Amino acid sequence: MIELIHPAFVIVALGFFAWRLPRRLSYVVGLAGLTGVFLYIAVVPSGMYELVSFVGFELVVEINDVTRLMGVTFAGFGVAAVGYAMSTDVGRTHLLVALCYVSGSLFTVLSGDWVSLAIGWEMMAIASTVLIWLSKGDAVRSGFRYAVVHAVGGSLLLIGLAAHGATVGITPETFHFTGDGITEGFATILVAVGILINAAIIGFHIWLPDAYSRPHVATSVFLSAYTTKAAVYATYRAFPDGNVLIAYIGGIMAVFGATYAVAQKDMRRLLAYHIQAQIGYMLAGVGIGTSLGIAGGFAHLLNNVLFKGLLFMVAGAIVLQTGKEKLDKFGALGAQSIILLATFVIAALSITAVPGFNGYVSKKLVLDAASSADLTGVWLLLTIGAVGTFLSFIKFGYYAFLSGEPQQTESIPSIRSSVMIVIAGICVLFGIWYELLFSILPHAESIDVAIYTFDGIAETAILAGVGLFLFVAGKSIIQNFSGGIDINRVRDPATFYGMQWITGTVKTAFQNIDATVSELSWRCVLLVRNPTQTIERALPEPLATKYHSRKYEVPGTTGLRIGLGMSIAVVLAVLITGLVFGILIT
Repeated sequence: MIELIHPAFVIVALGFFAWRLPRRLSYVVGLAGLTGVFLYIAVVPSGMYELVSFVGFELVVEINDVTRLMGVTFAGFGVAAVGYAMSTDVGRTHLLVALCYVSGSLFTVLSGDWVSLAIGWEMMAIASTVLIWLSKGDAVRSGFRYAVVHAVGGSLLLIGLAAHGATVGITPETFHFTGDGITEGFATILVAVGILINAAIIGFHIWLPDAYSRPHVATSVFLSAYTTKAAVYATYRAFPDGNVLIAYIGGIMAVFGATYAVAQKDMRRLLAYHIQAQIGYMLAGVGIGTSLGIAGGFAHLLNNVLFKGLLFMVAGAIVLQTGKEKLDKFGALGAQSIILLATFVIAALSITAVPGFNGYVSKKLVLDAASSADLTGVWLLLTIGAVGTFLSFIKFGYYAFLSGEPQQTESIPSIRSSVMIVIAGICVLFGIWYELLFSILPHAESIDVAIYTFDGIAETAILAGVGLFLFVAGKSIIQNFSGGIDINRVRDPATFYGMQWITGTVKTAFQNIDATVSELSWRCVLLVRNPTQTIERALPEPLATKYHSRKYEVPGTTGLRIGLGMSIAVVLAVLITGLVFGILIT
């Protein structure tokens, strides 16, 4: 192995350098730096690169088909996101933190070992939390929820890796990615849950619509591309040969996310729920585990970064133009904003997998992989999710561009419109010239399927027709939806009152322990002073009464109480720690 300057470090260094420059120049530096990193990752030779020694582990950068695809996707979209942010009112601090977020994401997906991945994972979580908080207002509370959820997920991942190490041995070699994934058992469960929390698995997904809809629109564009997609990469590393349960989880997420997207009036919440739905397709491909499934899953990851990022840019532009977040709060944009309309249509046709656009290509790969693997249930779930996708984007397009009085808007800044047009063009390019997309996919040699067939096009037409019919027939009901009741309505109160009960119980237990230790301390002191007297005789009557109520403390015994209490706590801690490590090792 040879040494390499990690592209992530270059981005952070450029971020701090740009932070001290005038605003416009700082964004130019950010654009140039990310462009250079994009080109570098695209051409650097494949192989393992030793990065640095860290607590006895050799951190490794691995360049192969998967990591190169992830690297160019993240760096390339970073260029677009910085260009979009440049056209808004966010300042240099926002740029610095956003570049740190991109850097952490790149550190994660270019990793060649679990320790590097875990470090990048935490870098990504911290930077994205700060990025959300920079928007202040409602974003602060959403950012706090985001931080707590990702702290839980990161902790589970680390504990799972410790369990993995206890099984296979904690050495640099056993933590390098060898294609074997995580050992089965306790480690598998912990690592899978820790990773899937970042992927917005059902039950732990509320952070996604909350955090992505509250901050500045430029922040939402960055958020749309990285955290959940890095979770897909980590899933592949943990389960390189696939996992049927994960495939079915992906199918259920596709249905769940699309269904809740239909119920949203807030544009960015609608798109955030659809991130969960689209992640479902990626997890399904990785979970199927065949070469075709993995290629399809990563193809959809790349395509999703493009069309979902473009949709967040469109929604952000509408917010900046109208000052409104909800679809029923402004009139029809229509031809008044032809660039917004055109880019939305292309992005919507891409995400709904209409032939001729990139989403059709990658979804077909995943669906064909499910069929080839005889996972009919997964195929059916993904197909139902596709109907929900058509329905939700018919709703988005109708209310944003056709319904209501024509809305006069200002012209879109040239930088913003240029970024959106370029991404829309790539969505069309990969839909028509799909061989170009295949050439950069992992397991590209395994793709031996006909993309544009009569059956495939007819199936898409039927799904689109069902979606259109459901919208027209249920329009009077759909327009009254205001978000729906999600799992947080039950989970959050249960968590709050459950934790309140737990903390109350623990507090009462420690109060009883404190009182017991105090009593024992008293008895020791009084017996030493006068072994022949009882406690009641040794104390005046009023003090004896207070003592027996356990509210009275005698001066001079505090140290003894603290010492005894700490001794008991230390013994309990040692016993619990020994028990946990015993379980992990065995």
